[in-house]
Amino acid sequence: MIHRPMLRADGLGYDFPGVTYSNTFERIDEGKARVINTLSGPDVDAFTKAVRDNGAWISEIRSPHTLYSEYATYGLNDKSAYRTEGENRIWEYPVKWDPSQSTARPFLITQLCAHRPIILSKEMLSFVWQDGASSLTIPQGRVVARGEVFAMKDAVESILEFVVNKDMTRDGEIRVTEPDPQHHFKVFMTQTTLQSAKRERRSGIMNAALVGALARLNKSHDPAESQVLGEIEARLQEAGVATWMDEAGYDPAEAATCLEPFMFPPEGMEE
Repeated sequence: MIHRPMLRADGLGYDFPGVTYSNTFERIDEGKARVINTLSGPDVDAFTKAVRDNGAWISEIRSPHTLYSEYATYGLNDKSAYRTEGENRIWEYPVKWDPSQSTARPFLITQLCAHRPIILSKEMLSFVWQDGASSLTIPQGRVVARGEVFAMKDAVESILEFVVNKDMTRDGEIRVTEPDPQHHFKVFMTQTTLQSAKRERRSGIMNAALVGALARLNKSHDPAESQVLGEIEARLQEAGVATWMDEAGYDPAEAATCLEPFMFPPEGMEE
């Protein structure tokens, strides 16, 4: 097979030095989630223009246990799914599946594919693709961008959306917004901080983000009006920890570390 350049959300590919891709999702309800694909970087508009007409996002819900699979496909020129936020180009769309068809937590797999041939200017590609030709063709059916694979989140993870924004934070810092109407919190950070979070896999950054998010909750955020908040409230109550509905005894740090405890190495394995 002839190799073609690929944009990777895990940061391991360097085919497109001027474009960054990140993907995530938010759980809406049982059997329904919202996929969020974000492109950014100095070459983002050139890349988007090149793939817009002939590229499509394909998100698959897959259950290895039952071989169940469900797809959602959205073209890059679908205005109902597209928006811009500063330097970010964002495609956001729903994906649905039948929970009864999966005996374990299903996986979400997202890719940007060429449903017709895509012509890329080599000006946006790394030096390894530079030869005599000025452009390169991605054949129909090939993957142009590959997202990270996720096991579907639980209630704690689903309230947080990690967003790269170098203008709002510095390396090593995060900023948490007020919740939106669906009680989701945006957690802003730099690309360097996000890459560190991916390497550490739900350690200090997750705890800090949860503290920031839970500190913004108060009695006006009724758990009865939100499945996600209802699940979080139930977990705190089961553990005997005060919730935001009990403002006098509520400690966001205690609540966050109850939901996402700090992990300690086994005895004898300390650094």
